Amino acid sequence: MPSGDIYSLLKTDAEKEAKGVEVDIGDGIKIRVARFNNEEFQSYWEAITKPFRRQIENNTISKEDLRELMIDAISETVLLGWSGVKVKGKEFPYSKDNAMTLLRDLKEFRDIVSEESRRFEHFRAQDMEDDKGNSKRSSAGSSSGDRTSAASATA
Repeated sequence: MPSGDIYSLLKTDAEKEAKGVEVDIGDGIKIRVARFNNEEFQSYWEAITKPFRRQIENNTISKEDLRELMIDAISETVLLGWSGVKVKGKEFPYSKDNAMTLLRDLKEFRDIVSEESRRFEHFRAQDMEDDKGNSKRSSAGSSSGDRTSAASATA
């Protein structure tokens, strides 16, 4: 029976939002994503866009420059790690530079990271997960390439 409790329905876990959750995107590949627009993202975005503020406000910044700023911000504060990623049959370890390469070169990967980092269910507080069962697509477990501590250090 529905409780109508808005907090129970919409409460999120701040730790999951900041440290990220692991999401299986298929073919043995898992990514660790923090919540899009989390506090670290907002601070980082503010810092990297400061030199472009006037262009952004006047809508004169090029789409390419804006996309490159977004890729930088996502690779620094949202895409926190991965496992199982290969390029041409060889392991492709997580690093910010490697993340930027994939985000830049693979639009679909960029879209997946963006979508999964915005998916409310990944960041829902535990009491709602207990009621509905954990998502098969995510967990709070660790992944190789996890940079949770690095993310905390840059805040």
